[in-house]
Amino acid sequence: EPSKQINRARSIAGIIAKQVTVEKYQLTGIPDKYSDSMYRYFLEIGGKKPTEKDSPERGDELFVVCDSPCTIIGDPQWDIALFAPTKIVGTWSHENVRIYKLVR
Repeated sequence: EPSKQINRARSIAGIIAKQVTVEKYQLTGIPDKYSDSMYRYFLEIGGKKPTEKDSPERGDELFVVCDSPCTIIGDPQWDIALFAPTKIVGTWSHENVRIYKLVR
């Protein structure tokens, strides 16, 4: 049976796109070996391009996609540590992942 990865990535990106409220925002995945490139692709072609991966430029919102249980605030991953989130303002579960929206 097919894994439907493309449809899954498209639908997760769609959830994120609906929650973006600023022009500059960041996106990452946890654990750090987990790629966010497929979400970035669908967000970009949908007109909601996040800041470049590993850019020193900080966005005003951070979306984190977790494919396993994770603790976001205080996570040492570079993208999260640079953003320095102080508050989780939204969470969504979809297709066995949890999506977090954070602000400073």
